[in-house]
Amino acid sequence: MGVADCPAGWFCFYEWPNYGYPRGRLSDCGRQNLADWQWHFRTESAHHNMGSGKVRFLYHGERLFEIGPGNRVRSDAVPYRNWANYVERVC
Repeated sequence: MGVADCPAGWFCFYEWPNYGYPRGRLSDCGRQNLADWQWHFRTESAHHNMGSGKVRFLYHGERLFEIGPGNRVRSDAVPYRNWANYVERVC
């Protein structure tokens, strides 16, 4: 089992449940295509380590799950493992 270890000022997504590496990280506001970094259909857990805003993990335009200040970690993206192909940070 891994540890949610996203650096401060970033949101991270992990290839395995329980924060198993490899790990991707982003910080920009707005919608981003995870395919730009070869991270589409790979997210199985996530960690929000930012002071504000929230991040939505999306399958095209459909919201799968969300992380933010009130819900910083998602150790397992079930039932949406490997579905996300976009993220959207609301600043």
